[in-house]
Amino acid sequence: MAAEVTIVVVREQGGPDRASGGDRLDELQAELAGRLGSPVEVFHGRIAEAPASGALLVFCGSLAEAMTDVPPEVAARVIWMAASRTHMREGLERYGLLGAVERFRYVLWVRARSQERAHGLHVRGDVAGGLAGASARTDAAAGYVVLSDARYRDLVSLIAAIVRVADGRPAPAPDRPPEPEVVPAFPIGQVLEAGGEWGQVRIVRAIGGGPERGVYEARRVAREEQRAIVTLGLRQTAAWERTRGELELPAEGFAPLLGVVRIEREGSEYDAMIEAGPGGVPLPELLPGPISAWQAARILLPVVGWVAAAHRQGRVVVGLRPETVFVAYSVAEPDDGEIVSQWGLRARPRPTGVVPRFERFLATAGRPCHGVGPAFESLYLAPEVLAGRAPGPAADVFSLAAILARMTLGADPFPGATLIDRVTAVMAGAWTRHAGPDGLAALLTAALEPEPGARVRLWELEARLADLAAL
Repeated sequence: MAAEVTIVVVREQGGPDRASGGDRLDELQAELAGRLGSPVEVFHGRIAEAPASGALLVFCGSLAEAMTDVPPEVAARVIWMAASRTHMREGLERYGLLGAVERFRYVLWVRARSQERAHGLHVRGDVAGGLAGASARTDAAAGYVVLSDARYRDLVSLIAAIVRVADGRPAPAPDRPPEPEVVPAFPIGQVLEAGGEWGQVRIVRAIGGGPERGVYEARRVAREEQRAIVTLGLRQTAAWERTRGELELPAEGFAPLLGVVRIEREGSEYDAMIEAGPGGVPLPELLPGPISAWQAARILLPVVGWVAAAHRQGRVVVGLRPETVFVAYSVAEPDDGEIVSQWGLRARPRPTGVVPRFERFLATAGRPCHGVGPAFESLYLAPEVLAGRAPGPAADVFSLAAILARMTLGADPFPGATLIDRVTAVMAGAWTRHAGPDGLAALLTAALEPEPGARVRLWELEARLADLAAL
């Protein structure tokens, strides 16, 4: 009996597999077979030599090279896995594939195994139409849509459904029953005028907090691949014009400020600050667990350089915390021995930008919002900022060191059952110590001093991070 699906790992001439995936392919094979109730084969070789029937999940570095001598009827059975966003649409339009999965979506499946919503599968429109109950939006590639389906648990479940539909058979039973449509709570779905070439943006999810004091991700209405970050607060702009100058930062590394708009809803007035979002995702989402001091230092060093440039212009950033540092995977250098191989490429996290203004913006409120908690439960602000004193460069040193502690610890460095407990821990310098190189412990001790004058300077922090990165 021919396999319903074959995972094809393309071998390049004279070289190893471009995208072996290791145990992850074994896991993909087992999970997909369980979804379909039939065997899934793994084939190492050229696409043109793959089995003559069934869908082909293709892992390859270069689609142009992999599709050499592949007839159209075989290309129509190919789902290109772990495709780069840059080349995915071009590949779909050129070769007439069954579909494609963006590399980042596959990373999410590898890391999480379960997602709130299965999404991110680019598929031919004629096939997508056969999956009842799915939602789709038009893709730039002719004849393709980006498919989502809340009934399926994760990306692999959705692939299994598409494989069946493409073969003219009913989709497998959903992993979860259909859920009633829920009207999202304000401000999810709110459309804002960002102005200029950006036009409108739509808020799609919360990063932290709530409508009275919250940070949200938004997408440009005309081009959903462009992200914006929205800070929403109640009555924020009473002092806005006087403080706007404080939020001007160097262009490199910091998200551009797009503007501030006012929202009226049910008798309340809100103000939303809109910043252009960097690529990638917030740091805790890509690296939720602890990483080595060596790797953390490499990620954080560019951020320290951006902050140093702001200090040279007389600016103090203040709003530095893990959720506002965005990171993405990039091709690693040959000496990155700690970073595991992904699809034959050595991938390492790199910072793409910082969205730093939310703390300053929320502080411009004309009067405090009593009874409203902070935008984030954990604290990365320096003690002098919490005490209401004017921050200097040492405040950013404290926040950067707290981020370093979070990366290497895998948890917030100032724990506590209540906000008061956490504030007390920051003020007392009671951060969570953990095992690590001597250089890391000494650096954190010197940079998390409650008294700003006792902390290391930013240039010292940068030099000692460079030492850790060279280990």
